[in-house]
Amino acid sequence: MRYLDPPDFCDDDFASRGAEIMITVDVWEVKRPKPGANVLIGFVDVGLVGLIGTKYIVEELNMEMIGGMDVPSELTVSPIKNGIAQFPIEIYYKHPWIVIVPEVPIPPHLIYPIASTIVDYAERRGSKRIISITGLANFNRINVEPEVRWIVNDPELIEEMDKLKEVGKPLRDGILYGPTAVVLKATKQRDFPSLAILADAFPDFPDPGATAKVLEALNEIYSLGVDTKKLIEDSEKIKAKLQSIASQAKEVARPEKSTMVMYT
Repeated sequence: MRYLDPPDFCDDDFASRGAEIMITVDVWEVKRPKPGANVLIGFVDVGLVGLIGTKYIVEELNMEMIGGMDVPSELTVSPIKNGIAQFPIEIYYKHPWIVIVPEVPIPPHLIYPIASTIVDYAERRGSKRIISITGLANFNRINVEPEVRWIVNDPELIEEMDKLKEVGKPLRDGILYGPTAVVLKATKQRDFPSLAILADAFPDFPDPGATAKVLEALNEIYSLGVDTKKLIEDSEKIKAKLQSIASQAKEVARPEKSTMVMYT
């Protein structure tokens, strides 16, 4: 990891585990957050729950962008906002929250070095825990309301999750793939508190309804203080549109009445 912050913030001994596999992740920071913040991360994945959720939190809490992360040799993209080039992974802050927003999908070979860098960052900034939010693919999502599940990397965190008894339950068995799984493994290796909150989501469509459920869980556990009304409204619009598309598809697929004329 290379740290690209101003001299007052530099850490000469800030070494990256990502360097072990010869991939350098740059971290840029113009402001250092106070110790004790929660780090929240949402990747571009199932239902875009992570991306929608982190962006929504940043907007609702009026958070300040304090830096970003990049892999210049590998991520040959730059998100543009109002004519200004941005880092592919942005860091926002408003105590007690640090929100990390990957603006682009992370290629598989970069997931581990980036996840490792995020854990490095959380450790060096004295954060309490890393929270990942994501979707859980449900192919019957259009017919069901999203249910909230949670995963922790340490049994001691289960007591913390007891606050979710009314709105969520543990993901008992299964296999988790992708960036969220890597973050959970990376934090477990270093004994750093980490958890993931998931909700049933459309596998191939943005799902603000699932996002709302995840953010409501965060409100319940950590008093995040985000109003999810707009997300729920957006969800109803998307659901209605998908139902309309499905209905039209059925009409197209329905066999037409025969118009063949019989001659004798």
